[in-house]
Amino acid sequence: MTKQRFLTVHWNNILSVGLGTPTLIYIIFAFSTSLWLEREGLIGLGIFGALFCIIIELHTATRFAWLKKNSANTISVRQGYAHPLALIRLAYNAVFWVFLLPLVTTIDYGIGFVAFTIVIFVRFALSLYTNNVADLTPVQFDRYPFRI
Repeated sequence: MTKQRFLTVHWNNILSVGLGTPTLIYIIFAFSTSLWLEREGLIGLGIFGALFCIIIELHTATRFAWLKKNSANTISVRQGYAHPLALIRLAYNAVFWVFLLPLVTTIDYGIGFVAFTIVIFVRFALSLYTNNVADLTPVQFDRYPFRI
């Protein structure tokens, strides 16, 4: 399989469904039992959620980088860290690590599980929006705040 055939919206959707289904099954299973209240449940969600979010978002970022590399007349735009969109992107990526808080603080594991479940669903929805609804060019994706 070539990069041209793999780095498409179609493959991003396949990865989203393929990785999202086991993650969703785990979340439903954890909520239907008491697993979501325990440390092991949060660690399991951390593994499922990290793999799910990182793989689909890396695929999206790689697709836009490949499009940028192979398109003519692209202008690279670098944002400083003080730029508002860069700050939003920094906060967006920092919130991803919320599942670690109950492991190192006194926050309840159940609260961490619910918070990270929300983070996973928000990142999934934004990934679907980025790939299927927003008609972004590679230069616009560079400025897009909801990316890794």
